[in-house]
Amino acid sequence: MRRALWVTLIVVSLLLITATAAYAITNGQPDAGRHPYVGLLIFDSNEGDCGGGPCWRCSGTLLTPSVVLTAGHCTEGALRARIWMDEGPIPSYLATPPGEYPFGGETSFEGVPHTFPGFCIGCGNGLPGFAYRDTGVVVLTEPVPESVVDEYGVLPSAGYVDSLKSKTPVDLVGYGVQEQLTGGGPPVWTGLRWRLYAPSEL
Repeated sequence: MRRALWVTLIVVSLLLITATAAYAITNGQPDAGRHPYVGLLIFDSNEGDCGGGPCWRCSGTLLTPSVVLTAGHCTEGALRARIWMDEGPIPSYLATPPGEYPFGGETSFEGVPHTFPGFCIGCGNGLPGFAYRDTGVVVLTEPVPESVVDEYGVLPSAGYVDSLKSKTPVDLVGYGVQEQLTGGGPPVWTGLRWRLYAPSEL
């Protein structure tokens, strides 16, 4: 039940995360293999100074070997995407020894992002600026082999969340941020690229 609830809650939780890291889920503890179907996505875009290259990151849930569920604010404006299924930390190309992140390579899987029709920031009811239809998928052109992930997230049936009672246990999972850097300009959120989870309640 926790797995189905987590996939339900990733959609709810992703609604609370915007393209800026300031609203990302923070902290948590190492996942230790609890949610192997959650991966780290990087999106390429022409927005800002990205120039068609890596621009932002989000967490996503592998629903099949080639379909990843994520947020619409992650897929919106993206040209391409890639996912790493490693628990982490995922080393960057600048690390010692160097890794592939954020450009991709042997341990990442490339895909095409799609945003749910009607996605809009600030169009929903409730909190100001709340995202409406904040759902996206990445269809992988390189399916994730079973040797890497052999367990998938499961979508709940329509209306399932409405049937849950207050205090129902849920797991919040993702590659969030842990630290805010200040000085020399606006604060910047940063963190290790490590799959973390936090037990919580509705």
